[in-house]
Amino acid sequence: MDPYQQQQRGKAAQPPPTGDFSAILTIFMAFVAIAAMIFVSTSFSSTNSSFSIIHQVPEGNVGVYWRGGALLKTITEPGRVMISFEKIEVVNHLRKKFVYETLLNYGVHVCVTKPTIPATIKRNFEQMEEERTKVLIVMERQMVAEKEAETQKKIALAEAEKNAQVGKILMEQKLMEKDSSKRQQEIENHMYMAREKSLEDADYYKVMKEAEVNKLKLTPEYLEISDNIMCVGLVFFFSEPPLHVILITVGGMKNGVLQLMYGELRVLSPLVPIREVNFLLFCKQHAEDVWQ
Repeated sequence: MDPYQQQQRGKAAQPPPTGDFSAILTIFMAFVAIAAMIFVSTSFSSTNSSFSIIHQVPEGNVGVYWRGGALLKTITEPGRVMISFEKIEVVNHLRKKFVYETLLNYGVHVCVTKPTIPATIKRNFEQMEEERTKVLIVMERQMVAEKEAETQKKIALAEAEKNAQVGKILMEQKLMEKDSSKRQQEIENHMYMAREKSLEDADYYKVMKEAEVNKLKLTPEYLEISDNIMCVGLVFFFSEPPLHVILITVGGMKNGVLQLMYGELRVLSPLVPIREVNFLLFCKQHAEDVWQ
């Protein structure tokens, strides 16, 4: 509290000087109040009691007034909700003679208790709160449903991406397997071709070598012996030195007896490595025609 207020409170706390002036003032104020009440009551009674001092303007309407039969310019708005209080607790207690100055300087200090709310307003407020709670519940459920839908969408997207990646990996694996099989087949084909080529080269080399050997082996002496052997039915080789070869020409069958045409003895070269007796029988086709 500032010094000015403390000074005013100190002045108000001092008892006013006693005298006849305060009593005369009090009587005068009471007389003025009584006269005003009588005047107001008579003026309102002259309007056929159209309205009283305490009146109520319904919601959605305005109030107009007449005084002495003349329409006043005063227009009032609808009143507010009337709230009744069970009790009013007065904090400060003053003597009657100090009330005026105290109210004039400091005002009135009161403590208002909890008001009694009308049942209609209370019920409307409760219904409004219930509706508000229902709306909030619905909104919360909607938000939860949206979050769940969003979560399911994210899960589905993640699952689809995973399946796509797995499919891609499997496809790459299959392609790699096919590529590996292709390379393996190409390697096997190259190996087979190389082996076949090697076999062909070996056969060609063998044939060429045999041709060279035969070319070296087909001497005039060998050809002569071969021609003689082709006409011989029986050939006897003896390993005892000196080497002898008996050539017997078979003339054919006559009366069931083998006919020998002639025999010839030749001495072969001792360089021929013969160590055992070999018996060769050459059966030539159309032998009888040749030998006859």
